[in-house]
Amino acid sequence: MDVDMIQHDHPIIQKALKKFYEDEIPETIAKSLPLLEAYSKEYFSPQLFANVDVLFIQHHLGPFIPKLKTMFQYGLEPSRCWFVDIPYSTNASVRKELKKLGCPEVQMAEPLDDPIAPYSKRQLERVEFILRLPRCCIKFGA
Repeated sequence: MDVDMIQHDHPIIQKALKKFYEDEIPETIAKSLPLLEAYSKEYFSPQLFANVDVLFIQHHLGPFIPKLKTMFQYGLEPSRCWFVDIPYSTNASVRKELKKLGCPEVQMAEPLDDPIAPYSKRQLERVEFILRLPRCCIKFGA
């Protein structure tokens, strides 16, 4: 079925859209991730992420910020980070915090908050946009 052909005025679609827009993504940013902090102190070398370019394709929710700060402590530079969030789950506070941490806004895909947009096609376009930026590379893994 072609997603663009879905009737947006159908009662079930209207009900789903109403629910989508009523729900709010939690805005709380975690202050720390104690397990990550303990693990990194024990096992990470001081410059583990030095001279590394990272493309983050993941949810931009509260726990992402302390994870990123830990990577910064071990050599990752904000200018070497690119971001493509997972649609429908982006926390606006996280995006603001990324900017405060010095991550270039130009290296962040625009949030995709349209619940009717064809997910796969739009996400692929967002990743392709970021990959066209200079010095971006892909590193798979969590």
